[in-house]
Amino acid sequence: MGSVYGGAIIDFDFHPIVDEVLEPEVRQPIDGTETPEARALKALKDAGMVALRALRISPRVALDAPISYDDATLSSFSFTEYAVGVVNGKTLVLNWMLGADQQSTFKGFEACSREHGPVLVFYYDDRTSTYAYSLFRDGKRVRLRVGGPSVPTSEEEDEGELLPGEPMVVGEEDEVDIATIEDRVVEAFLGQPLNQCDGLLLAHFEDAEA
Repeated sequence: MGSVYGGAIIDFDFHPIVDEVLEPEVRQPIDGTETPEARALKALKDAGMVALRALRISPRVALDAPISYDDATLSSFSFTEYAVGVVNGKTLVLNWMLGADQQSTFKGFEACSREHGPVLVFYYDDRTSTYAYSLFRDGKRVRLRVGGPSVPTSEEEDEGELLPGEPMVVGEEDEVDIATIEDRVVEAFLGQPLNQCDGLLLAHFEDAEA
């Protein structure tokens, strides 16, 4: 059947700036009785809230329980909320629409990259063999690649500088499919393969009005 997932990776960990930017009334309450695991989740919820704001995403609320990586990536179109975790000092935001409809959050990607560091946006749709990724740096998109066997040639896009993980040798791009290339790009930026994030602590956010 294939899977549909995507999201954004921000080259920044928002934990250190929570005290500075997140209002006390919005922060997770700490009463001193939490286990280390519960306290870590509350801290991640606060950092995740700041990260979503940095992407200019509308208000969200953190759910009590974390979400598994499988539920955030392997549920296809059924997962329309947000999962936020930290990998190798980078913030991982999972939501397939971020990558599929990049124009809707374009200004957020620009702003976040200007204020906090590079942002890699990615999208996989194994069912239709459609793949897309972008890199934003210093407030601008510096790379865009959209393609796949099911994407009409007229709709393919290949703009900007080559990224680590992309073929650098002339002719090599003809020997590697875009799905493999995207995996390599994400791994190079994140510091590990995305599918090795199974078991990662992920805070779960939904619409504030849900």
